[in-house]
Amino acid sequence: MRARHFTRRAWLFALATLIAAATLPPSRGATQATLVAIVHPSNPVSSMSLADVRNIYLGRVTFWRNNVPVQAYARPASSPAGREFLRILGMTPSRFRHHWQTRQLSGQGVAPAIINGFDELANRIAGSRGGIGVAMQGEGSASARVKLVPIR
Repeated sequence: MRARHFTRRAWLFALATLIAAATLPPSRGATQATLVAIVHPSNPVSSMSLADVRNIYLGRVTFWRNNVPVQAYARPASSPAGREFLRILGMTPSRFRHHWQTRQLSGQGVAPAIINGFDELANRIAGSRGGIGVAMQGEGSASARVKLVPIR
């Protein structure tokens, strides 16, 4: 009877391990390939690191290298791009909101505006030389009005 109990316990442990592994997010390498930054076509940036994107979206960087003010736009946390973006930031939606509430109350910046779809995001960025947003790779295409930049 003792051996049967051990076998059941081992089986439950294996099942729990498989469930935990299935719910883990993909590795960071896979994540970086799935998101792209969207910037104004006059922006000289040709690629961005994950750290660059984090620093912009956490309000640590407020100007591009060409001294143009950054105007960040975020995606809804319920969208695939928004979920993936918050995951690579390592934040929950409430933690991201809290971060920006704290910064705003101390006069250290304004939270990125939430933009729903790719077309609306592209329109906003096309109208702002310092605009930046994120999208899932393949979600939209570059045109004369915006530039897609890989996040590495």
